[in-house]
Amino acid sequence: MNPLDLALALALLLLQLAIQPWSLFIQMYPLSEISIGVAVLSLTLQFGALLLRRTFPELAIILICAALIANHLAPYGVASDLDHLVTALVFYGVGAYGQRCAQYEAGVALLVIIASLAIYWRGFIQSDPAPFLADVVLVCVLSAIAYFLGALRARGFVRLRQLDAEAEAALAQAEQREQIATLAERQRIAREMHDVVAHTLSIVIAQADGGRYAAKKDPQAAVNSLRTISEMSRSALADIRAIIGILRDGEETAPLTPLLEDGQIEKIVKSVEESGREVVFTTHGAPPVLPMGASGALVKICQESVTNILKHGAPDAKITIALKYVPGEIALTVENDGGSAGHGHARPKDMRDHRDAIDRGHGIIGMRERAEAFGGQVDVGPHGDGWRVCARIPVPKR
Repeated sequence: MNPLDLALALALLLLQLAIQPWSLFIQMYPLSEISIGVAVLSLTLQFGALLLRRTFPELAIILICAALIANHLAPYGVASDLDHLVTALVFYGVGAYGQRCAQYEAGVALLVIIASLAIYWRGFIQSDPAPFLADVVLVCVLSAIAYFLGALRARGFVRLRQLDAEAEAALAQAEQREQIATLAERQRIAREMHDVVAHTLSIVIAQADGGRYAAKKDPQAAVNSLRTISEMSRSALADIRAIIGILRDGEETAPLTPLLEDGQIEKIVKSVEESGREVVFTTHGAPPVLPMGASGALVKICQESVTNILKHGAPDAKITIALKYVPGEIALTVENDGGSAGHGHARPKDMRDHRDAIDRGHGIIGMRERAEAFGGQVDVGPHGDGWRVCARIPVPKR
């Protein structure tokens, strides 16, 4: 029960009792149990209708209709002008809170009320119909205005609920997009960490093994190996700090690696050479101007490809890295010849083991995702006795 409806019902009930012309009533009609009973019944029904107009508008319209019929049709009725005000308030509740069936019910109730008024004024209609017509017009106008005001309020409520639903849906979509973006960022950072750590550890392990064997025969070679390990470790630490710095600053679009012009691929080639592996690096064409992200993607693809060869390829396999610049595209190829174990008799099982080992580390998936982010593609597979990775990335026109 709404406190406002309770207060309104009590106020109108007291007002009805205060202005009810009991003295005139006693002078015009004999006071009887019927007249008192009709008055009590009518006020009770009106009180109940006001209390229920918000929660049960269908029942409220029935109660107010019954109250007015009791006033208009019962002998010695006690109709008053406040009946129209109570009726208008109930009609407002029907318009604001009622369903479609309650709206039809209100129309029928209004016709019944008009009919009961006609019976109430039956003794005066022929001689002077003005009071009857005024009463009908008053009840119709007040009820119609109240109903339409309530309907406008209901429409406003519906619009507010729609706006709330749209806001909740938009918020849910925003949260979903944020979760997707967070997941994508985590995957990107995981790839960056994997590339940095895996590549560095591969070089460090190769250098450590070479330095251990060279320490007895060639101390200078061991010193060089230790120097390479130190440089690669510092470089990896700098890359990891750059990644963490991006996470702290929230700069999702900030590059993690410099441009190709800064010699990043050459540094990879140098680190491989210093590990004692044979590597050939070639370029064809004039280097184009690439977005920072595309340049970083190529560097990471090259780094991942070389790391896979160092981890899974033959120790004496020759590594070839080629950059080819053609109009509208840049192509990176990293391949190995399989080494002495593969010359002349490529083994399909070894190739499958090589690919399975890479897939378990999500290397191929990461390389393809990097290239696809810039409209490119990565082809990975056996090549002769060895393995080849070919990445192509479109070059935007300037």
